[in-house]
Amino acid sequence: MSKIQLKKFLLILIWVVSISLKSNSQNIQSQTSSELLQEIKKITTTSTVLYVAAHPDDENTRLISYLANGIPLRTAYLSLTRGDGGQNLIGEELGEKLGVIRTNELLEARKVDGAEQYFTSAFDFGYSKSPEESLKFWNKDTILRDMVRTIRYLKPDIIITRFPDDGRGGHGHHTASCILALEAMDLANNPDYGKDLGNTWEVKRCFWNHWGRWRNENEDLSELFTIDVGGYNPLLGKSYGEISAYSRSKHRSQGFGSAPRKGEQLEYFQFLKGQKPAANNIFENIGLTWQDRFGKQGKEIDKILKNTIEEFDVNQPKQSINDLISIKKLLTELRKNAINQNDKIDYYLSKIDNIILKCAGVDIRVKSSKEMYAIGDSITLEIEVINRSISPVFLQKIKLSNIFENKEFLFSDTLKNNILIKKTIKNKLVKGSSFYSNPYWITDRTNPYLYAKPRTLNNIGKADLNLEVSYSASFGFASTQKKSKQITEINTEDLIKHYKVEPSLGEQEFILRIISPISIQPETDKLIIVNNFTDELRFTLIPHSLPDGKKAKLIINPLLEYNPAKGYDIEWLNEKKEKLSKNSTIEIEFEDVNIPKILYLMLLPIGNMQENYVITPSINYGGKFYNSSSTEIDYSHIPKQIVQQPVEISLVPIKLSKKKKRIGYIKGAGDEIPKALRKIGYQVSELNDAQLANPNYSLDSFDAIIAGIRLYNVNNNMPKYYNKLMNYVKNGGNYIVQYNTSNFIQTLNTQIGPYPFKISRNRVTEENAEVIFQEKDSIVNYPNLLSTKDFEGWIQERGLYFAVDIDQRYHTPFTMNDVGEVQQKGSLLMANYGKGKFFYTGISFFRELPAGVPGAFRLMVNLIEQ
Repeated sequence: MSKIQLKKFLLILIWVVSISLKSNSQNIQSQTSSELLQEIKKITTTSTVLYVAAHPDDENTRLISYLANGIPLRTAYLSLTRGDGGQNLIGEELGEKLGVIRTNELLEARKVDGAEQYFTSAFDFGYSKSPEESLKFWNKDTILRDMVRTIRYLKPDIIITRFPDDGRGGHGHHTASCILALEAMDLANNPDYGKDLGNTWEVKRCFWNHWGRWRNENEDLSELFTIDVGGYNPLLGKSYGEISAYSRSKHRSQGFGSAPRKGEQLEYFQFLKGQKPAANNIFENIGLTWQDRFGKQGKEIDKILKNTIEEFDVNQPKQSINDLISIKKLLTELRKNAINQNDKIDYYLSKIDNIILKCAGVDIRVKSSKEMYAIGDSITLEIEVINRSISPVFLQKIKLSNIFENKEFLFSDTLKNNILIKKTIKNKLVKGSSFYSNPYWITDRTNPYLYAKPRTLNNIGKADLNLEVSYSASFGFASTQKKSKQITEINTEDLIKHYKVEPSLGEQEFILRIISPISIQPETDKLIIVNNFTDELRFTLIPHSLPDGKKAKLIINPLLEYNPAKGYDIEWLNEKKEKLSKNSTIEIEFEDVNIPKILYLMLLPIGNMQENYVITPSINYGGKFYNSSSTEIDYSHIPKQIVQQPVEISLVPIKLSKKKKRIGYIKGAGDEIPKALRKIGYQVSELNDAQLANPNYSLDSFDAIIAGIRLYNVNNNMPKYYNKLMNYVKNGGNYIVQYNTSNFIQTLNTQIGPYPFKISRNRVTEENAEVIFQEKDSIVNYPNLLSTKDFEGWIQERGLYFAVDIDQRYHTPFTMNDVGEVQQKGSLLMANYGKGKFFYTGISFFRELPAGVPGAFRLMVNLIEQ
C-alpha cells in the first residue's frame, strides 16, 4: 500500500462507523487454501446433528467424520460422562484424573473429525447393569436439564443415539443415554419445562445408529435407513474412514488405535421418534439451506455463498473477503429477526470471522512469559500479530478476561504485509480472586455421582472452559470495493499460552495456568496404619509465589502428635537454615508419627475409608491458609493439564499379619498397587522385559510375583515368559495374575495359568454385593482370618472379567453376584502347581488398594503369603 493510499485509508477509518459484532471464534489455526474452501462449504448448510452416547469412545467417528465434512453439517457429540470409571492403559490416573485425560482425548478427536464436544454432569461410576441404577445414581432430572440446555443451545434437527433403549447396548449407561435422549427431545420443545434453559427447540426426529450385522450376522436390515459414509473428500485429501481412524486413535488411554479404512461403508439407522422420513433419507425436510430455514433473507446468503465457492481462488483466498463480509452483514440483520435462533447464528458469525482472518493470513498470539503464575503475580504478556496479505487490516483492541486487573488495551496499528508486530503488556492477576486453573467440573464438586456445573448457563455442557485465561482480539477490515466506506470489525478469541522450544521437539505450547501461591504435595492421600504403626508421613512444599523474607507455617490437625511438635516453620529445615524461595522444592518428613490410642481405637472398628479421620494440612502464609495440591497430567497426545485439589489424607487402620518380604511386580496397563504394597511393608521390585527374557535372571528370590492389570493384553511378550513363570511356580513361587480383558474386539487366547480357563466379560458391579465363602480354605484363614466384614466399604465394584470354563484342578474360594443374577465363582481361582501356587483374580484390587480398603489389603496379603 502506497503512502497516499494509506493516508486515504486512515481518513476513512476516522469517519466511518464500525460494525461491531459479538464473536466466540476459537484459535486461528493455519490452514491450506483447500481446507479454507472446506470451511466455507461448512457454512452453506444450516442443519445440526447431535450424536448422543454415554462415554468417551462410544461415538461413531466414521459417521461423525462424514456428517461434519461430507454433507457437511454442524455436528456435535454429547457424551453423558467423561469416562472416569474406566481403566487407564497409559498411566496410573483413575477416577477424576482419568476423566481429565479422556475429556482431552475427545477434544483432540474432535479437532481431527471437525465435530464439537459436549458433556453432562454425570460421573462415570463404573459398569452398571441397568439403566435404572444409572438414572438413580445420577439423578435423572439433573442430567435431563443438562441435555435440554445443550439441545436448546445447539438446536439440532436430528438426534442420533449410539445405543437403543431396549438394553441391547449392555452397559446400563449405554441404555440410559438413549432413554434420556428421547425424553430430552420432548422436554426441549416444552415451554413449561426449564424456562431458565433457553428458548424451546423442536428436534425433527431421532434415530438409533444401528450396528448392522456386526453383532448378529442374520439381522434383518430391510427396514433400516442407510448412508454410505465411505466417500473421499478431495479438499481434505482423505476418505471419511481415514479421518475416522485418526480421530478414534486419539483415545490412547483405552488403546483404540485404529487402521484407516477406504471404500464403501454403510451406516444403518433405526427410526425412534419424531417425523419419520418417507424415503431412505434421514435428512428429509429438515431445511439444509439458509433459504429453507430463513426464507427470503436466507436466499441472499445462499446466493453469495454459492458465488464465493465458485470463484474461490486457492492462490488468492483474500479475494473472498468482501463476499464473506457481506454474508456477515446479512447474518447480523437476520439475527435481529430470528431471536429464537441467535445461538445458531452466533455460531456461524464466529465461523465467518475466523475464515476472514485466515483468508487474509492474519495470525495472532498473546504469549505469557511463564507457563504458571499465582494469584497476585505481575505478569508480562507479549502480543505477536501478522497480516500475510495486502488487504488493509488494523489491530484495534485486545480484551483480557476478568482474572486480570487491566482488562482492555486499545491500538491503532496498521498491519502491513508480512511484517510481524510485537507489543508488550504488563499486568497483574487480581489479588482477591479465588480462581485457580482447574477443570471446572472438578472444582467445588460435592456429589459422588455428579460433577459441578460451570458458572454460567450458556456454558452448561461445554467440554472445557479456560475462560479466565483467555483474550479476545478485534481487527478492522476495510472493504476493497470502490463504493464501500465502512470498516468491519472482525473478532477472534483464544487462550493465553506460553511457548517454548524443546530441542528434540521444536516449539511447544502450554496453556497459561493460575495456581495457588504454594502447593502441598503429600506422598500419599491414604496413610496406612498397620497394627498401630505407620511409615513416615512426607510432604513436598512448592512455593510458587512467596516474596522474599516472608515466612510460612505448615499446620496439621492437632489431634495428631508429631516430632517436631505441632506447627512447622518451613523457613528453617533440618538445621540447614535453608531459605524458602519461589519454585524451590522442600521435602518435610515426620519420622515419628504418633497416632493417639483413643483415635486409633475409634478408627479400628470403622474400616471404611469414607468415615476415617482425615488429615488436612494447610499453609499459613500472610494470614491466609492454603490447602491444595497440584498434579500435572502430561501426555504427548493431549495438552498438559494441571489438576488442583484440596489436600486430604485419610487414616486407614488395618490389622494385618504377614511374614514374606520380597515381591516382583510386572506392570500392565498402569496401576498403583506397587505403591500400595510398599505402604504395608513389602519390598516391591518392578520387573521389566529385559529381566524376564534373560535366562540367567532368576525369579526365585521373590516370595511372590504379581502381574499388573491387563498385562497379557498390553505386553505381547508375555507368552514368551510362560515357561519361566511356570517354572518359578513349580519351584515354590507364588504367581498372582490380575484381570485381563476379553471383549467383542479382542479375545485373549494366551495361556496364562498351568491349567486351562477362559476370561469372560462377567463382572459384579455392586460394590456391596454379598460374598459367600466356600468351605474352609487357607486363602480366607491364613495368615489373616477373613470374614464378610472384610468386604465392607469397597468402592465402585467387586470385580470384572471373571474366569469361566475353569479346569477342575482350580479351587474357587468365593462366590458373588449382583442382585437378581446367578452366583459367579470366577472372581478368584487358585491351583497348586509343583511346590507353588498360581492365582487368577478379577477382583478389583487396582481400585480397592489405592482407595485404602482394609479388607482388600488383608485379602491380597493372604494371596501373597500362601
